[in-house]
Amino acid sequence: VRTEAPPTIDGKFDEPEWNNAKVMTDFVNTRLDILSEDQSKVRMLYDDTYLYFAIEVEEKEEDIIANIFKYDRIQLRFEDYFQIGLDTFHDGKQAYLFLFSPIGTRWDSREGVFGRNPSWDANWEVKTVITKERWFAEVRIPIGIMHLNREDDQTWGINFRHRYSITNNSHHWNYNPNSSMDRRASGPKFISDFGILENLDLANLKVQADAKIETYVS
Repeated sequence: VRTEAPPTIDGKFDEPEWNNAKVMTDFVNTRLDILSEDQSKVRMLYDDTYLYFAIEVEEKEEDIIANIFKYDRIQLRFEDYFQIGLDTFHDGKQAYLFLFSPIGTRWDSREGVFGRNPSWDANWEVKTVITKERWFAEVRIPIGIMHLNREDDQTWGINFRHRYSITNNSHHWNYNPNSSMDRRASGPKFISDFGILENLDLANLKVQADAKIETYVS
């Protein structure tokens, strides 16, 4: 749902605009040997600059495992986290991953035919709030940091993942537990399992072109 009033990123969901967003639920357990349900909820808004996510994660405060505070540490993937995956061309070949912990520590990467590239960095924002029974996060991702088509009526692939470290278990918003795909898979096989995000109008997208210097070996 497009919004004309951008929400404040504070983890509180108190803006009326969130009431217009559709709620994504019914997360699927990725381990058949553990019977557990996940009642997490995701809402999404967007404008010509940003994607906004409001995420409510079902997890008790005493069960949360989150100790890393530094950005982009791979060890974050072994703690509790919530992950947003975006396949901006809906081709099942490449995707951008945005991952964060209950204490707001971020990790991002780019997924593709050659595997995962965690050296890809992006300037995005997340704020979290922890309560006794669940934790909340508001996320703001600049659309222009990703490769995409600047046209109206765009369809993307999208998926969400919530990991419980205490049981080494995770739930995906879109996942087929009876398929041959391993729950830790990466690359196109992983991206092809994404759900669908439709009706994005991006013709007036404001592209961000932040200059940076990188080293490489050819």
